[in-house]
Amino acid sequence: MKEKVLLEARNVSKLFPGVKALDRINFELRSGELHCLVGENGAGKTTFVKILSGAYPDYEGEIYLQGKRVEIINPLQAFKYGIAAVQQHRDLVPTMTGVENIFLGVERSKHGFIDMEEEYRRAREITDRFDKNIDLLVPVKLLTVAEQEIIAIAKALLRKPVILILDEATAPLDRNERKVLFDVLNEIKKEGEIGIIFISHHIEELFEIGDRVTVFKDGKLVGTRDIEELTVNDVIRMMIGQEKRERYSKTKMKIGEEVLRLERVTVPGCLYDVSLNVKRGEVVGIAGRLGSNKEKVAEAIFGLVDVSEGDIVFKGEKLIVDSPSMAIKEGIGLLPIDRREEGLIISRGVMENIVLTWINKLGKIFSSMATLRARSREFIEKLEIKATSINQRVEYLSGGNQQKVVLAKWLAADADLLVLLEPTEGIDVKTRWEIYQILEDLAEMGKGILVISSDLDELLTISDRILVMRDGRVIEEVMGDKMNKEYIFEKIVSNASSL
Repeated sequence: MKEKVLLEARNVSKLFPGVKALDRINFELRSGELHCLVGENGAGKTTFVKILSGAYPDYEGEIYLQGKRVEIINPLQAFKYGIAAVQQHRDLVPTMTGVENIFLGVERSKHGFIDMEEEYRRAREITDRFDKNIDLLVPVKLLTVAEQEIIAIAKALLRKPVILILDEATAPLDRNERKVLFDVLNEIKKEGEIGIIFISHHIEELFEIGDRVTVFKDGKLVGTRDIEELTVNDVIRMMIGQEKRERYSKTKMKIGEEVLRLERVTVPGCLYDVSLNVKRGEVVGIAGRLGSNKEKVAEAIFGLVDVSEGDIVFKGEKLIVDSPSMAIKEGIGLLPIDRREEGLIISRGVMENIVLTWINKLGKIFSSMATLRARSREFIEKLEIKATSINQRVEYLSGGNQQKVVLAKWLAADADLLVLLEPTEGIDVKTRWEIYQILEDLAEMGKGILVISSDLDELLTISDRILVMRDGRVIEEVMGDKMNKEYIFEKIVSNASSL
């Protein structure tokens, strides 16, 4: 069957205050293809798909769906045109169940009442395609990030779209969940009716699932190529003009005194007898499967969960961390998984986000705005944060620059220990390397750094040693010759209850 053109964008542009986010984009999507969009953070990919999904109605240019020119002025109209999107920040109602979220706006009724039994049956049918036994009857806020992602994808698939947009859909998924998603997408492709737009910062994924790739850079379209014509380095060169091996190489740091030690720490139902230490100038990684509770280590250190047994020793003294404010006061910083909700005040400016923790830690307000501006500019320059001004609202920054603002906040507060959860999730390859370099610079300054990540390549790139967790326990410390992907992955999955 000959592929037909489902979507065509002609000279599409988008202007934000002081920034041209898109500049005359020409794009085509065919039936039965998975078309990948790649580019650095802020390149324009997400802006483009938000136009297609009706989130940004005030754009310039023309959009054609199956040969007919259309104006997409809101998400409801995009839905009526057969466009379903799973955005980078999932559009779910936290207090509603999985079933209720999946059927929101398209509820099924029987004799004038919502047919909950039929909705559950249909929702289970879709989610079971992902080989994941998700509890669909609890509020989605109680589900894991990966489970919420599957709910969002199921919600889109239920609507039987003509065009399916997935923006960083694999970011919160583990290796096996990604494979299952790719199997589902391959089934959709074989049916030949739906066109899929797929955004990912994991370049390798394009070669597993994609048919064509379009590269964005600085709001412009660099080019569109068939995947089979390219290599990973070809794509990276199109994105940033440099090969991966030229961008980051870890430098061996001088390791100083111990800054953090956990002694047999237990959090009921989450952590059991966890012991570890972090020294100044050192980057320690923690690896583990989804369900290993590795993120609970960060929560225990930062006072977000109660430690029932064991000790946290910080800078040589036992510390009972009963709240995040206490952790901050002592000199502990946390980069959370959800930077927008937990790491930033997205409706406020860059300067305010950078200096607020510093001011609170000191317990006083500076009367001199000049001091605050100078300190903000110092870290904006040091971390190369791309913003139109120090007062630009952080919600308008790219994901990578938002992450840098969180790091700048802890730099300004002079934290002795930084705990980072999935520090480069959803961040482009160039910004990822920049963040790695920032972490190396922090280590050189004598900070202790604990990185908790699902990305083994990331941990192997930046860590001096790696702790492997399973079922809430540290099962091995890996260093030296054993610091390789095969060995660590084997430790993560061996004797696991499910693969």
